[in-house]
Amino acid sequence: MPNAVINHVKGGDWTGAAIENPFYGKVEPLIGLSGNLINLALQNLAPPVFPIAQKWNSIVTSITPKSVHEAMMRNFESGGANFAVPDFQGEEWAGLGAGLTILILVSSIVAFRRNGLARTPAWILYLWSSFIIAIIAYFLKAGMTTVGRHVLPYYIPLIAPLLLLPGHSALLKSPNWRFAATLVMLSTIGLTIITPSRPLWPANTFFERFASENASPFLRRIRTGYEVYGGRADVLGQLREALPPRSNTIGYINFGPAPQNALWKPYLSRRLIQILPGDSISNLTKAGGRHIVVNTRDFEIHMGRSAESWLTIHNAHILSRHTIRTLVKEPASEWWLVELP
Repeated sequence: MPNAVINHVKGGDWTGAAIENPFYGKVEPLIGLSGNLINLALQNLAPPVFPIAQKWNSIVTSITPKSVHEAMMRNFESGGANFAVPDFQGEEWAGLGAGLTILILVSSIVAFRRNGLARTPAWILYLWSSFIIAIIAYFLKAGMTTVGRHVLPYYIPLIAPLLLLPGHSALLKSPNWRFAATLVMLSTIGLTIITPSRPLWPANTFFERFASENASPFLRRIRTGYEVYGGRADVLGQLREALPPRSNTIGYINFGPAPQNALWKPYLSRRLIQILPGDSISNLTKAGGRHIVVNTRDFEIHMGRSAESWLTIHNAHILSRHTIRTLVKEPASEWWLVELP
């Protein structure tokens, strides 16, 4: 509810889709429901490390009926429309994880079969049903890719009633269940060590020695992943450093994925004003801002004119330009720091 209220007040849409891209807030209900259910299952059941993710994604795309794919493309971001899964689980895609998801599902089925519906307290069923209705309402509206992360607030109220089934008390004492639970916990250690965003092993040294230009495509792709995600938290830091001193209010035009937090630094002293298609830059100039960070990728598609002509119209010039890659699956794009007169 707090997120929904803030999104509505600041962006005009409770899902937040209108700020990122208004297209993703206009979802056909049945397509949204089915697409989100499939993506939620895939993202929660995908292995922590999935070396054949590219091949898997290619196969899924090829076997998806054309009519289904076209309907998904009308309603979802590219990743969600293609039912894609990542090579590594990371913050953006992460749900509960395959081990925990399977453990919860199997445990709940066993507990339910031991007791049956008749012995399950009615209030548990009512509570569970209410949250199922709530998450369906979200599915009917949202068309974002990483639904496994977006529905994080729903996991606890959906899972807690299942754990209250009477059969769980006996199940938790089972040696088999405790062994399975231990394996699930241990399975997180490997990913914690190798996660590209903050590896706990000498990744740079390894790739410098063994992942040269002559290395296998698979190894080079892994190296690219570590390079991109290792610096992604501050991926726009070069643009921040190019800002003139005391430039505390800046504009932001971007229609692709990129963490904004680098531009907010130093925190509590800088403000970002997002400029959407059809917006005037007067909100920025009235607030004393003269600088805009611009991602030129897909600029013309959304703004209706090229980035160069937009500069000419506003009599602006480029202070700094950088080629930045924010995701492994997407090519680098050119970013500008623009100064208004």
